[in-house]
Order: sequence, then C-alpha cells, then structure tokens
Amino acid sequence: MQLSRGLLRLAVARGARLFEGESVEFDAAAHSVGVGLKNGRQIEARSVVLATGYVMPSIVHSTVHNVSSSWAIATTPQPQNICEGWLR
Repeated sequence: MQLSRGLLRLAVARGARLFEGESVEFDAAAHSVGVGLKNGRQIEARSVVLATGYVMPSIVHSTVHNVSSSWAIATTPQPQNICEGWLR
C-alpha cells in the first residue's frame, strides 16, 4: 500500500492528475484516450492508467493487451517509516 501511495505522490508531483470513479466507457483513439465515468464525467488524455486489478474490464477492447504474469510482494510487518527514504 505504501509503495502504491508513494508512486502516486511522485506521479502527481510530476504533473499527473488523479480521478476517482468507475469507468464505464473506454476509447483508445490515435492520439488520445477517452474514459467515461459512471458519474457522467469524461476524461481525455494522452495516457491513462486504469487500476483494475488482474482482469481487464469488459469496456476495454484491446488487441494489444495480454496478461502474462501477476506479482505480489509480501513481508513481515515493517516499521512505519521504513519506506520514507526509499521512496525519495
């Protein structure tokens, strides 16, 4: 969880914008990607990351996507501040 949060903080610091909501539409055009959210909002960007987990949602029709592996990292509980220096 801390790794994900650290990566998101870094992405935002570098200009990424985060949007929360369930995606119901996905359109990968030539120079942009469009995502329609359940709340009615529309997002258009050069790149989009859908945090979907292992299985792609049925709205994504892609001939270039193929799940080839999945990874998880597990450790014993670590001190609360162990990742602070590493994330920098």
